[in-house]
Amino acid sequence: SALRGGPERRQGVLLLALLLLLLPLGPFQIHPPIGWVDPGLYIRWFLEPAPALAPGGGDYHSARAPFVVAGRLLHALFGPVAGQAALVLLFQALALVGIHALTGAVVRGAALRAVLTASVALNPVWLAAIARGYVDGPCMAFGLLGLALLLRLPGWRGALGAGACGMLAFLTHPFGGGLALLGLAAAFWVLGRAQGDLARRGLAAAGGGLAALLLTGLAAVAAGFPFLFFAPALGRMAQGLASAGPTPFNLP
Repeated sequence: SALRGGPERRQGVLLLALLLLLLPLGPFQIHPPIGWVDPGLYIRWFLEPAPALAPGGGDYHSARAPFVVAGRLLHALFGPVAGQAALVLLFQALALVGIHALTGAVVRGAALRAVLTASVALNPVWLAAIARGYVDGPCMAFGLLGLALLLRLPGWRGALGAGACGMLAFLTHPFGGGLALLGLAAAFWVLGRAQGDLARRGLAAAGGGLAALLLTGLAAVAAGFPFLFFAPALGRMAQGLASAGPTPFNLP
C-alpha cells in the first residue's frame, strides 16, 4: 500500500523504518563505552539539575542547553531508560529529515535519495554519534537540517530556518556547531550573491538565530536551568585559557 501511495508516503515509510531500526540496534546508548564519562555526566544534568547546579553554578556540559534541556524534559516524562531512548530517537529523526531533505536539493531520483539517506543512517560511526548519549549527533542533526532548509526553502524563509538551526547547533556543541555555521555561511553567501538578496537573507538569518537563542533560554528556565545557560561555558573557557593544565569539573 505504501509503495502505491506516492512519493510522500514512500519517503515517510523509509524514514520511519530507519528510525525504528534504532530500537534493536541502539540499546547500547544506555551503556556507553567503559571509561567514557561524558554521557553519564549529561544524564546527571537530565535527572537532577538543581543539586548539580548548587556547587558552582554548572559547567560546560550543562551549558549545552538544546541537548540538555531536551534530555531533562524527556527523562522527566519517561524516566531514565525510556527517556534516553526517546532522546536518541528524537535527534535521529531530526537528522534523518535533514539528510533526506538535503539529498533532494542535490540529486534527482527517489531511489538514489533513499540509498544516500540509508547509507548515512546505517553507518556504524553515525549510529555511535547519534546513540551514545553525547552532543555530536544532535549538533550534526541541527546542522544538516539548517542546510536543508537553506537550500530547499526560497528566499528569506530558508535563511530564517538556517539561522535558527545554526544557532542551535552552535549552542549544542560550540566546536562542531561552529563548523556547521561555517558551512551554512558559505552556502548562504553563494545563494545570496547569486539571487541578489544577500541583505534580506542576512536579516532573516540573524532573526532566526536570535529567536533560537531566546527560546532556548526560556526552555532552559522551564527545565530548571538559568536563563543565561551559556555563562558556565564562558567561565570554563576563561578558566582553561588562564591555567597551564586541565581544570576540574564542578563536582561535589
